[in-house]
Amino acid sequence: MSSPNELLLLRMALLAIVFAFVLAVSLVLRGSLRPQARVAPRVRRGLTRLVVLDPGQTAFAVGTAFDLGPTMTLGRDSSNSIVIADASVSGRHATLVRGPLEWLLRDLNSTNGTFIDGQSVGAKGTTVGNGQQITLGGVSFELLVLPSPASVASRERGRG
Repeated sequence: MSSPNELLLLRMALLAIVFAFVLAVSLVLRGSLRPQARVAPRVRRGLTRLVVLDPGQTAFAVGTAFDLGPTMTLGRDSSNSIVIADASVSGRHATLVRGPLEWLLRDLNSTNGTFIDGQSVGAKGTTVGNGQQITLGGVSFELLVLPSPASVASRERGRG
């Protein structure tokens, strides 16, 4: 037979093992559930970028740039084109759609709102142009339209 002290020691060891297992599982799950910043795929025609001005509570650095495709969704959910891991940003916060001459920003009934240069954007959307500031919750971006290589080359030929 085992002494009461041996049984107590075995019970404590079993509890420590169970605790360590639960802790390890919770840390793994927490890491896999946390949305990771994801850069939108490069689009050849996509010479427009969103540049981070104020990262809020995200892991983005100021100056991080995201190339924009024809239609982009922004929000905390991992299914978005640009994932913004900040508690002030809704799961599906806004869309940014390229039109023939300009971009259209639409709010998707977000909790903390979508703003262009401090002006609220509704579900119908508002056009946004080069250099304007876009704010989603506590995270701010600048829309930056870069000249296409073809337009730069034609300007260079015109100077010569």
